[in-house]
Amino acid sequence: MITRKKLLAIGAVATSALLVTACAGADEPEQPDDQVVEETEDQVDDTVDDNGEDDAPGDVTAPGTTLALGDTAVLAHPIDGDDGETGLLSATVHEIEPGSSEDLTDLDLGESADGLEPYYLHITVAGVDESSEALAGATLTNAFAGVAAGNPASTLNIIGSFDLCDISSLDSEWTSDSTQDICIVVLSPEGSEVDSVQYSPRDEEYRADPVTWE
Repeated sequence: MITRKKLLAIGAVATSALLVTACAGADEPEQPDDQVVEETEDQVDDTVDDNGEDDAPGDVTAPGTTLALGDTAVLAHPIDGDDGETGLLSATVHEIEPGSSEDLTDLDLGESADGLEPYYLHITVAGVDESSEALAGATLTNAFAGVAAGNPASTLNIIGSFDLCDISSLDSEWTSDSTQDICIVVLSPEGSEVDSVQYSPRDEEYRADPVTWE
């Protein structure tokens, strides 16, 4: 039986429109072979990014990128207590698992949960380089949000453990080589299915243009 817990807070994470830009260049004069090879490699990289494919290790995924479930993003995650400082975090959203309103019975949410159903966001996170070590112990509950038909779902912050969806913080001994499965609980009105996940921490760039899995 699940031990009764107390709710810390329920908060919604705002979303905003994605911004897409494009540019074109004029023909260039013929260049030496080594420059041609260099440009060709850059063009291949750009094509991969535009198609929503996984980034190479260390290549930060741009704000506004849309990925499929199962794809991996490399994110510049804010370091707690250091304004403007970030550490790299690899994240793969695997599944948006629907739950039942009965799952919430032992959480004592009262009327605040009436008409709401839980969804469980299953995410694998990993360290990328030395900057990742500064993220040890970081809570990711409010960094990832569920979205239902374009509307943000409420994120559920829980004190203690919740057997159906536990662990939303990085390990206290997190390093550049660490890998960890986390789960985040979000709530959505009955009949409004959570169909995508957004990464939008307190960083202003990601707030304006989240990375999205759908």
